[in-house]
Amino acid sequence: MLTEFVSDVKDSARATARAAACSALGTTFALTGLGFLTAALWMLLASHESALFAATVIGALYCAFGFGFLALGSRGTGDKRHRSSGAKRGLSDADAPPSRDPFLQLAEGFAIGLQAGRSARSEKP
Repeated sequence: MLTEFVSDVKDSARATARAAACSALGTTFALTGLGFLTAALWMLLASHESALFAATVIGALYCAFGFGFLALGSRGTGDKRHRSSGAKRGLSDADAPPSRDPFLQLAEGFAIGLQAGRSARSEKP
C-alpha cells in the first residue's frame, strides 16, 4: 500500500515536472518569436516611415498589451464579487453568500450523496 502511494507521488511529480518544463520551453519559444516579430515590425515601419514612427507604434502596442493583461490579472476570482455584493446589502464578509465554485459544489454534492447512501444502508432492517 505504501509502495503504491509512493509510486503515485512519483508519477504526479514527474507529470508536474514535465508540465513545468514544457511551459518554460513554450514561454522561451514564444518570447523568441515575439522578438523576431518585433524586429520585423520595426523594419517594416522604419522602411515606410521613420525610426521614430516605428518606435512609437511598437511602444504603444506593447503598452496596450501590457495594460490589457494587467487589467485581466487584476480582475481576480469571483470571491471578491460575492464579498462586495454582500457588503452592498449591509452584510459582513461572514454573512455574505458563500463562493459558488463549481468544484466546491461538485465535492459538496458528492459528500451529500455519500452520506445519503450510508444513511439509507443503515436504515435497512
